[in-house]
Amino acid sequence: MKFQILSVAALASLASAVSDALNKRDSPLDVSLEVTDNTNVKATIKNTGTEDLKLFKTGTFLDDSHVEKVEVFRSGKQPEQVAFDGLRLRVSTANLDESAFKILKAGETIEAAFDIAVAHDMSAGGDFDLLTEGAFAYAELDGTSIAGAVPFISNNVTTAVAVQRLARFAATELSLLSARLYSRTVLVTVVLPQGQRCPTAPRLHALPPTLW
Repeated sequence: MKFQILSVAALASLASAVSDALNKRDSPLDVSLEVTDNTNVKATIKNTGTEDLKLFKTGTFLDDSHVEKVEVFRSGKQPEQVAFDGLRLRVSTANLDESAFKILKAGETIEAAFDIAVAHDMSAGGDFDLLTEGAFAYAELDGTSIAGAVPFISNNVTTAVAVQRLARFAATELSLLSARLYSRTVLVTVVLPQGQRCPTAPRLHALPPTLW
């Protein structure tokens, strides 16, 4: 069996080719974003089609890892995209197991919640625009081999980020990481606004895989 490794970016390129060939209005996936609080976002995805879909979760907003789930732009006449500082994954598409997929039944709606400040520098505060678009790779319902991709595009939402609340979030996140030590040494940098100092030393030992 041929062993194939694709980065998530490569999967996205594959999906983009499919997306270009389809009108997004014909997509069975209806994706919407909602800002629930400051930098917390809820993504809702509905299968409006007549067939169940087995969606590949890795690298999407259904992934629990800190991957790029939305694009973030600083609001203004000339919006500037905020750099993504999270995980860039390399994914083996061979021998995938069922845990890599989420079955979205026809007519079903599911939600995913995440915080954009985990992987984007929002320390300056202010207004930011959010959008997600691309395509989900999928497999046939009775298998785990990637069979194709289905495109989607969300609505555009705006959030006003409060700097003081963001500083408290950064300190809390770092304390959580410090409490979950593992076997490898990494350097974590947390930027706090207005010259505030981080209450915990940033050098951590060993982040477990569930944090990546």
